[in-house]
Amino acid sequence: MPIRSRIARFVHVALVMAAGVPFLAGCGSDSSTCPAGSGRILGTITAGGHPVIAALSIQSYPSRPGNNIVAMAYTDSSGHYAISLPAADYRIAVRFQGASLIGYILGRGLTIELGQAQTFHVVDAKEIRADVLLSSAVLTLDTPAELDGEPITATLQPGGRLPAVAGNRDTVRAGLARISFPVGLPGRYQVHVRIGGFWNDGAWNESSVWLPATYDRSQAEWITLEEATETQIQGTIAPPGKITGSITGAWEELNATAPTLTLVSETDTSTIATERSLDGLYSLRVFAPMRARLQIQEIFPRWYGGSSYASATVLDLQPPDVVSLDIHQSGIAGRIGRISTYGGTVSVNDASGTRIDVSQPTGADGLFHFANLAAGTYYVHVDGDRTWVPQWYDGADSLAAGTPIVIAQEGEVQWITVHLSDGGTISGRISTNGSSAVYAAVFAVIPGQEQGGYYHAADTVVSGPDGEYRLAVLPNGDYKIGAVLTAGAPTIWYPGMADPDSATIVSIRDHGTVTGIDFGSTLRP
Repeated sequence: MPIRSRIARFVHVALVMAAGVPFLAGCGSDSSTCPAGSGRILGTITAGGHPVIAALSIQSYPSRPGNNIVAMAYTDSSGHYAISLPAADYRIAVRFQGASLIGYILGRGLTIELGQAQTFHVVDAKEIRADVLLSSAVLTLDTPAELDGEPITATLQPGGRLPAVAGNRDTVRAGLARISFPVGLPGRYQVHVRIGGFWNDGAWNESSVWLPATYDRSQAEWITLEEATETQIQGTIAPPGKITGSITGAWEELNATAPTLTLVSETDTSTIATERSLDGLYSLRVFAPMRARLQIQEIFPRWYGGSSYASATVLDLQPPDVVSLDIHQSGIAGRIGRISTYGGTVSVNDASGTRIDVSQPTGADGLFHFANLAAGTYYVHVDGDRTWVPQWYDGADSLAAGTPIVIAQEGEVQWITVHLSDGGTISGRISTNGSSAVYAAVFAVIPGQEQGGYYHAADTVVSGPDGEYRLAVLPNGDYKIGAVLTAGAPTIWYPGMADPDSATIVSIRDHGTVTGIDFGSTLRP
């Protein structure tokens, strides 16, 4: 973009940022022309000797409640700025176009710590000069021909409390890439390079490496950015090694979400390379010797060769060698019967009951799938709703009573059908003085959950005009039945007790029906 266009756009941003900030007329070339009771701050901001487009927010000091910004200024195409201000004390924050760096002026540089910011004492008819001399850098990379056409970027990662310096994105052409770092603070940095990114069809393939060619940051080379200097950095990306293969099994059979593969460093568990495969083929690249573990993620992650990072297979990768590794995904798939009114979710759990994944049944066909499972034993749980009771496959009330689903070897898909149950019911009648029908809120509570006047109801209904009630969709188990006759009234427990500890237990077995749970003539509305 031409610099004039960039300036125009940045001026617009600065004016928007300054909304609500008073406009202060500038002094002339002679400070004697400043408005009465004001002075001027002016200067030039450069990075590596080049002018920098930046917005400056002038903040009152000491801080005051609310907005501390009293004025805005911005640099012109030569990096110059000037602004007149009422006589007072100020601090100046600087934000740069196209760079993430935000800092406060301190001497001829910037600090990211507000507490270290320089205080400017503006007095009547006086000028204060505040030049900022920053660093810049250019990284030139020699790359293998196979990277031509790929996006590439880099970050200067600092030592100490300096902010990182983000580089511009480039595209590799004829084995060469040039990445610029327009604005940075003087100091020591290490270079982290990222290669690849999104493709047009939604696939993703990205790798990273520290210069010169290492995945151990402690071995990365340090470079120094000097004040007011553009530092030239030379680097080389060697031909990569690869881990390649196909993804088969459940992913193909179930038409599952395109899996994402990630190489994780054994040294510091950082991500080295990641790829989202759309066609079941993958090729992860590494640009330095390394030991890593491979994670495969569809909806939830798993590790190649183990149940966790700790037990996963360690891969020893030595560029430019190619390691072939096919991944055979296993899975569980099924259908929920009577799905048209079902609104719950299905989960797969390991043998300890730990939930691994959640899958919402799809449309009226009720199909669900879990496509990224290792060989092992699993249990499927169907969450209940107001129509069906929860269950462990196949129709069990607990994991211990559930039917295990065994995947004997990678690549298997086990198909199941889940038959939902509408649960048990408890019904009866509520009356007062043995005759008059009443409206009342009635609920079933699991024993032991009657705490603090709040009850964890399995279901709540309001009795009809004849005093009859019916509690439905109750899982198997023991219950206490409570009723509240009027708003704010104490709960009465079946068969008519004030104390829940004295309530009669009502049991549901085999999702059956219990009738005749009537509240007797001792009740008072």
